[in-house]
Amino acid sequence: MPRLPSGGSESCDRDLESVQAGHAAVAPGTGGASNLALLARDAPRSDRHPAPAAPRIAMHPVTGRFADPAHESIFAAQLFRLAYPGHFLLMVLTLGVTVLIVIGATTPDLKRTWLIGAICAHLGLAGRVVLHRHFDSQRGQRLGSRAWSVLYLFGALANLAGYALPGACASTEKLYLIPLLGLAIALANGTLGMGFAHKTALIGVVVAAGPIVIGICGEAAHAVALCNMGATLIGAVASHMVLRVRVQG
Repeated sequence: MPRLPSGGSESCDRDLESVQAGHAAVAPGTGGASNLALLARDAPRSDRHPAPAAPRIAMHPVTGRFADPAHESIFAAQLFRLAYPGHFLLMVLTLGVTVLIVIGATTPDLKRTWLIGAICAHLGLAGRVVLHRHFDSQRGQRLGSRAWSVLYLFGALANLAGYALPGACASTEKLYLIPLLGLAIALANGTLGMGFAHKTALIGVVVAAGPIVIGICGEAAHAVALCNMGATLIGAVASHMVLRVRVQG
């Protein structure tokens, strides 16, 4: 019977020991599998398989309108929900200012005109609270935008018509609260989730009413009308820029 060389026996023993050590490294309960998992997790990613980048949402560079209508609807609903505390404060401020103007009105006709504005502000505040508490975000945003547009236009037209009443121009110099009212309304108008064209058209009504008031009342309305136009534009631009920065961030 042939005999193996002594060196061959030692080599076989070493091979057997290395195989057993390899099995022990991956045997259950020894921690080998977890060590391999940790090594795989900590290993650097291959340049051929980079981590997927977050998708970019296409927007118009000026208006901020989303290319996908679904994104537009979702963002409008989220904005309407998140902006509720700010809307509540702005509408309370609007209601308070209109009530002060009603109290300070010098003629009964002018008092009734601004009383219409106060009623619109009260209805807007009550409606905003109801929509926030009892409607889902998307439906509440749609209803809120429509109701806001109706109340906004009705109040603006009632206010413009009031300047044709006797004594309206004489009391215009005392209505220094009107620019504050215009600023609050513009900030709320810009954060209701309405489209760029929609909210800009509503702001345009107030801006266009300024020269009409100046034409009716003359120099007596210059200061108030110009300040109201400026405050309205500042509020509209500020609210739009804040939304753009928030979305891009």
